[in-house]
Amino acid sequence: MKNEYKGVDLGFGNVLSRGGGPGAPEHLHGLIDFCEDNVSSESTVLELGCYEGASTKVFAHFAKKVIAVDIAFNLVDKSSMPENVEFIRCSSLLLNELLEGKQIFYDVLYIDTVHTEDHCTKELNALHQYCKSDPKIIGGHDYNFPGVKNAVIKFFGKEPDKVYSEHSWVYHWENSKDV
Repeated sequence: MKNEYKGVDLGFGNVLSRGGGPGAPEHLHGLIDFCEDNVSSESTVLELGCYEGASTKVFAHFAKKVIAVDIAFNLVDKSSMPENVEFIRCSSLLLNELLEGKQIFYDVLYIDTVHTEDHCTKELNALHQYCKSDPKIIGGHDYNFPGVKNAVIKFFGKEPDKVYSEHSWVYHWENSKDV
């Protein structure tokens, strides 16, 4: 099947794009590789920024639960989303207040929002502490953007453990900055 990669049906890949790129199933292959390496059927994924929902559908295929966070879901057809997806309409920079109040924790943090160094740094500082996996699995998209790359290297003090074909990145973080 042309719209399948490693057993994941990507029939929606021609319709949904990621972050404004052209819609094509091949643009999701690196994310599927990321999920195979880092997401289990027992994982909760906190996805910051879901745009049209293509990555959300991929995460939902692998994870027990996906919490998709975005400031607006006007491009997402929620009715076509799997049942294991929860939507939170909120700025990623205000999300820590919500997580603290609800005691929501997750296993994998995936950042794909504003691609500036300042914004990405603020997200990492505010949200890493709610990641309950050991080691913490923290990653995101668009490592090819200078702002993202600078923020993650400064935060972790090194290059990511792995960068995937579509520029997803991941750290398995054993060195905690938690106070």
